[in-house]
Amino acid sequence: MRCIASGIGLAGAAALAACTGQPTPLGPPPPAPAATADPRALVWALDSAPTTLDAARAGTDLAALQVANQVNDGLFRYNGDSLEIVGDLAENWDADVSGKTYTFTLRKGVVFQDGTPLDSRAVKWNFDRWLLPDHPQHKGRFLQWLSLFGTHDDKGIVEKVEALDALTLRITLRQPFAPFVQHLANPAFGIASDRAVIAAGEAYGADGEHLPVGSGPYRVASWDKASGVVRLEANARYWGGAPKTPNVVFAAIPDAGRRADAVAAGVVAGAGFTPTMATTGTLAAPSLRLVPRPARASAWLMLDTSASPLSDKRVREAIHLTIDRTALASAHFGSQALPSNQLLPPGFLGHDDNLQPPAPDVERAKALLAEADLAEGFPLRIWVPDQPRPYLPDPLGTAGAIVGMLKAIGIDASVNPISARRLLDNRDRAYRAWLIGWEAQTSDPDSMWYWHFGPANTNTEGHYENDDLFKLLLEAQRTTARTDRRRTLYESAAALVAADMPRIFLANARPIVAVGSRVQGYLPGAMGYDAFAGVSLTEPAADASPPPPLESFLPPTATPTVVENAPVPTVGSPNGSAPAGTTTAAATPSPTPPSPSPVPPTATQAGPARSRSAP
Repeated sequence: MRCIASGIGLAGAAALAACTGQPTPLGPPPPAPAATADPRALVWALDSAPTTLDAARAGTDLAALQVANQVNDGLFRYNGDSLEIVGDLAENWDADVSGKTYTFTLRKGVVFQDGTPLDSRAVKWNFDRWLLPDHPQHKGRFLQWLSLFGTHDDKGIVEKVEALDALTLRITLRQPFAPFVQHLANPAFGIASDRAVIAAGEAYGADGEHLPVGSGPYRVASWDKASGVVRLEANARYWGGAPKTPNVVFAAIPDAGRRADAVAAGVVAGAGFTPTMATTGTLAAPSLRLVPRPARASAWLMLDTSASPLSDKRVREAIHLTIDRTALASAHFGSQALPSNQLLPPGFLGHDDNLQPPAPDVERAKALLAEADLAEGFPLRIWVPDQPRPYLPDPLGTAGAIVGMLKAIGIDASVNPISARRLLDNRDRAYRAWLIGWEAQTSDPDSMWYWHFGPANTNTEGHYENDDLFKLLLEAQRTTARTDRRRTLYESAAALVAADMPRIFLANARPIVAVGSRVQGYLPGAMGYDAFAGVSLTEPAADASPPPPLESFLPPTATPTVVENAPVPTVGSPNGSAPAGTTTAAATPSPTPPSPSPVPPTATQAGPARSRSAP
């Protein structure tokens, strides 16, 4: 690696440190200026408590990512409630003509909440932690990295990361990968203070004694794991200016009814709910505003195209024409759900607005079965997860409704509930039809398209193979930008799948967010996490009664023990390990393990290997 250090002083020291990969030796940070205390903090209810506050190890834990999105900055972030990304720490960036080398110019003057500079060396240190198995702090599992960028060996997408000077970072890929920049907006890739991670060791972000340190608009003041309450205060060093609300509190209220009561009573400013949460009763209170999140989930009925009778396209088309997506969406996917006829939800690059679900046509469906010598129908077992999934909030009700629709054309379908794990384990060999789906982890279409229709996973995706489709998806993956060309490629891919009907797309579920009347400026994040720096609260009405205490809505726990965020100690070990006497603990595992035994693409056949989190 070539490092360039110009001049002397802080910038030169930072650039020099980039050559060694060690933290810039600044000594103990000054104490952070105290943020203004505000007893009227913005309190937000979560449906579960975060399992970790180490964003890199959060996996698909949305509660952890919700906190991380306030505390850390990444190179990129989502713009409000859209799927568009904008630069965060990256002020400028470009890719070379090969599409394999990206150069980023970082914002000048950014510091972590512990006072150390956030420069290219610090960013490189974080990437190396995620990427390199021999990195001293590469412990635990970095599930989002594995899912989006592949393995940690020479089959992964990222080849190397270099700090060229204090504000210039270069990342080299093994081959062109168009989704690269889009994926970096995931909060799992927020930049953490290397000083804090080294000092805490394996305990970083694991408990209230070892709180995370980023550079975002808020810092973690305390985390009580017993009660599930995380308290944030404004980061006085934030490069973007003071947030509109100086204090944010996240409180875990797992029971949906209690969450609804809490937001209706004004105890919490807002709360999220599953797509099928009833919007009558408590949530119909005039003091509340219901906001759907943009769709990022897709559900479908998978059909095994390798075995009769589903190998006959006429049979698949008959099923396609029989299922009433509009009825399914409204009855089983929630009040804000959208009927679907393609993989990508609306708003994603490559979603084709012209590809709408067909109106049910039972007579045409019967005629197609007759042409296939199946006028009397046939039995069909439909396997279905026995518990709700984000993309399939009412699996048994959905399956039952489909069974009733198929009986109209003589197909004797039945519902077979099974655990999601067993369904995933055996879908390559044991089933002919099953309900499944996907919830996007980033807004790039490749994260949905390539796993479900790429050449490496046909055995687990209904044995559907289409060489023309494979070529389209590979070209879209290698085209180095969110361009009109990529949009055209994905629209063409959707047209091919619509013509072959290897699966019947059903609906896009949309979670609901309820916010109180005092909340101003809230935008529901498309990926399930929000940005609260621009959110404010109006003054309560003069005659308003004080709300009941938050504790009355929390699940029963021991008395909360609040641990304040102490200054991060000086790193004493020259090799990047934890200082002598630092107690380490095992990393908190992600709540969602990777899907068992995925068949990853190979580097030579179809792109670098990537893992996958369970749907």
